[in-house]
Amino acid sequence: MQQLLDEIDNRERGIASQELPLDDPRFAELGEVVDYWQMLCGPRFAPARSEIEPEPLKHLLDRLMIVEVEAGSPRDYRFRLVGSRLYELYGGELTGCTLDEVRPQSFARLLQRDYAEAVTRRSPTLWLLAAQRRERPFALGCLVLPLSSDGRRVDRLLCVVSEGPGIYTLLQDFERSLQA
Repeated sequence: MQQLLDEIDNRERGIASQELPLDDPRFAELGEVVDYWQMLCGPRFAPARSEIEPEPLKHLLDRLMIVEVEAGSPRDYRFRLVGSRLYELYGGELTGCTLDEVRPQSFARLLQRDYAEAVTRRSPTLWLLAAQRRERPFALGCLVLPLSSDGRRVDRLLCVVSEGPGIYTLLQDFERSLQA
């Protein structure tokens, strides 16, 4: 366990991420979101934000974010809707903020990279985030799903966070993957 925490401390100032398969069994509840998103997609690469209904996601609303993809180079992202549990986990309000305003900047850079993957691929991604915060480790699963209002470009992301099976199970799995 300490090896992972040391690795986290040495990578991007206390935070690291690893991509996971979308069907990772530790985050089964996120699989339900992927199924819902795929149903809305139909033959398109992504549904529009206007098609997302809160009812099918009501048990996850406190851990859900809608992130606007802002045009430009480099691309920026603005948090448009942030669930109450995410406010607690982050320790402050993110609604209306861009990634430039997120602290620490190492966390913002990691989110930038993870969001950019979903935008570039035009497909969902699932990330295991592991970090040290105030001397305490935490780990989360973060599902990032592209949304498109015009059917051509990704203009928003639907993100859902899961605390999964618990911090120590996730950290142990992450540590094993670093050793492989």
